[in-house]
Amino acid sequence: MNRLDFAFWFDSAGTKECPLNPVELHVNVWKLAGDKGQCSCIDFGILYNDVHAPQVLNLYVPDVGFAKEDFVDLFSSLSKRNWKVCEAVFNERLAVNVEPRTKFGFVTKASGNFYIYNIDVENNVSVVNNVFGGSRISIKIPSAHANGKKDADKIYVRFRLTGKAVCTCFHQDKLASSKWQNWTSSIELFDFRVNQVRTLSPSLVEEIPEGCQVEISTVQFFLMCNSTEELILSKNVQENARILEKDLWIDYCPNIKEMRDDSLVIAYQWRKVAKNEAGWMNDFSMFAKIKSEHLDWVKILQVTIFTMVLGILASYFASLLPSCVKQDTQRSQGADLQRLGVLSVPSVSQSHSGKSSDDKSLASTPINP
Repeated sequence: MNRLDFAFWFDSAGTKECPLNPVELHVNVWKLAGDKGQCSCIDFGILYNDVHAPQVLNLYVPDVGFAKEDFVDLFSSLSKRNWKVCEAVFNERLAVNVEPRTKFGFVTKASGNFYIYNIDVENNVSVVNNVFGGSRISIKIPSAHANGKKDADKIYVRFRLTGKAVCTCFHQDKLASSKWQNWTSSIELFDFRVNQVRTLSPSLVEEIPEGCQVEISTVQFFLMCNSTEELILSKNVQENARILEKDLWIDYCPNIKEMRDDSLVIAYQWRKVAKNEAGWMNDFSMFAKIKSEHLDWVKILQVTIFTMVLGILASYFASLLPSCVKQDTQRSQGADLQRLGVLSVPSVSQSHSGKSSDDKSLASTPINP
């Protein structure tokens, strides 16, 4: 089964200092295939403490051929519609100030201010393929404080992954009850994991510097599906669900543009907060089982053609049956008539022999006067 095993860790750029404090992780899975057959995509958002030094955020993805073109920065998408999308992401009112010729946007909100970094994908993102059974993505992030930004102590980055790794993360399963049921329904299993040591390559675990692994305080996980699909099982307790505001998110997720106007999107939400004394967790996993109703027209057409061929053959053999029965009846009647004729019609020799014997008997009989 396809499984998405991700790993996040920090490398300090030219310094041993690492952001040891917990991060807030946002994950949005867009399971939406438009009319043109677009694949799903996954958005990651990470809010971490600025430690006054440049950082390199590393991300491991389970795709040995991940292309740089499949990495998309979402800074411009968050800023559309007067930052209404950004407000929807954090679920609170906020104000954003972006200074000209800067890579940072300053966000002011009641729960705490932070900076949004506009990732320079061409110059600050590198991809190394075929390592640890997948690919490593490295994102260089400067320090806001080092650039004279001292109004907040946190930095937020948000980006999207597309391509083969994401398209194949949903495993198609078969219903065990009936083959006919598989032609009208399908089951998909989604297994998503972050920083789970037991499923990652041991060489990858050794590659992560001590103290630089991402420690997660809170996870906000969203799964967006078509309303025709049904969520029948999930590992974590679902916290909320709603109909997605397509008019708000249409510029954020391109797959929504390719959907029919009358189709609806359901947003399922899970939230997990670290409950240990340390206030953070080492890993996160999410499992979901999704059922959808559909018609497999290819198989239905095959069965229809097969049934029609059987009907034609049955009709053909049925039309041959009366003639075969008639011929058999005629042969049987002819045999019966022939058999009756042999028994009832005497032969000529028998007639003559009978006559001569009668004549002899008459000749030998005396005539009384």
